[in-house]
Amino acid sequence: MKWSRLGFVPFALLAAVTANAQVVISEVMANPKGRESGAGSPGDRNEYVELYNGDSVDIDVERWVLWDGDAYDLIEAWNDSAIADSDVAIGTTIIGVGRYAVILDPEYTDVGDTTYVQPYDFPPGAIVLTVGNTTIGDGLSGSNAVSLGTPDTTFLDTYGTPADTTDTIPFDAGDGISIERIDLRAPDREDNWAPCRDSMGTPGGKNSVTGILQGGMIMKEKVGLSLEAHPNPFLGHTVFSVIGESGCEISAWICDVAGRRVMDFGRIVSPSAIIWYGERMPPGIYFLVADDKRGRISHKVVRLR
Repeated sequence: MKWSRLGFVPFALLAAVTANAQVVISEVMANPKGRESGAGSPGDRNEYVELYNGDSVDIDVERWVLWDGDAYDLIEAWNDSAIADSDVAIGTTIIGVGRYAVILDPEYTDVGDTTYVQPYDFPPGAIVLTVGNTTIGDGLSGSNAVSLGTPDTTFLDTYGTPADTTDTIPFDAGDGISIERIDLRAPDREDNWAPCRDSMGTPGGKNSVTGILQGGMIMKEKVGLSLEAHPNPFLGHTVFSVIGESGCEISAWICDVAGRRVMDFGRIVSPSAIIWYGERMPPGIYFLVADDKRGRISHKVVRLR
């Protein structure tokens, strides 16, 4: 385990996390494509954490803190001109309004395994940052939560909460698949993260899943409806419980993270319980949706590998 010169930061400081943070963690690549171990392996040098500035002013993140639950790192400017994309922004820690910045492993430009040398395609003007250590955190993994804090270690945002086992985040979406925030202005919660739809991630650019659950797929109004799934996450099947006003008709279906309906239960009468045989679907994240004409709610479920 590596510790930065910041020393020990009390876990209680995570109470400072707020849904109103203006600079947020927008994407995490914890499981890069390729070999996971060995000097110069892709898994050792192609991890990244992306930030988004949703504030109305430019934000300087110099010496801000990243914590993966094991080690703390200070964010620094990227100054290595050997980076393949010459039109990225280096030598700065200022994230402009509405801009993305990608924090790369300091060894990203190392040759290592020549199969995956500098694999990412950054959009023009993407801000590239790094950390003052040999890895991001203690080396990210699919089970690592990631926290972002200011220089005084006031933590502003997280992807998952360290030591919290009550939800499904963080999770491993598979080899080379990053995890993206769906709504950049919504808080860190399990229904606001989904696997990237781009096989190489979207570092430094708009998330592939942003906005895919708009158009009424996830409504905040409960309108007397409730949904539950047991167990969740699951391996074989899960029971989908729908409760509304007694005797009312409810439409119920399942959609994937792109909003596509993958199973339709038609109209059911409340209260009702449906057994969903999830083995018909590939492993991944799905949403159970119920609509009683007055409103719509959804509930995230995860089928494990």
